[in-house]
Amino acid sequence: MVLCGHSAPAGQGVALSGSAALGVAGLAVVIALGLWSFMNLREAPLEYNGAMANLEWELRVEPGDEPEGSASRWLDIEVQTAKTRPVGTVLTSSLRTEGDHLIIPVVQGLVYRAGQRVIVVRVDARQDEVFMPKIKRTSDPKADWS
Repeated sequence: MVLCGHSAPAGQGVALSGSAALGVAGLAVVIALGLWSFMNLREAPLEYNGAMANLEWELRVEPGDEPEGSASRWLDIEVQTAKTRPVGTVLTSSLRTEGDHLIIPVVQGLVYRAGQRVIVVRVDARQDEVFMPKIKRTSDPKADWS
């Protein structure tokens, strides 16, 4: 910037030095925004207090809609993000009935920090259900639920 100011035509040194300083400041801002975006928008496993986070949810099945056999045999679940496709595990020991509905608990670990998740449920390799829940990119570990 000093060299630019000294080599400028008479009377324009300050203006050219100022332009060079603004250019350097703009470049620094662009680099800082790029680093911030990379660190905050990349997909990475979520960790709270040293423990990896799991995504847990329940599926409600109407009576007579479930195929024969164990739910872990006819139910396949993926939680898709832009870069990952982790598989959900049916917790067969926690199956229960509420009213007329069969409740199937599922856990998927590791949860990845992502802008959007798509839950794909395949029932007996013949029917696909797709859900796009409104899940925050990162959940609040201090909330009583997340």
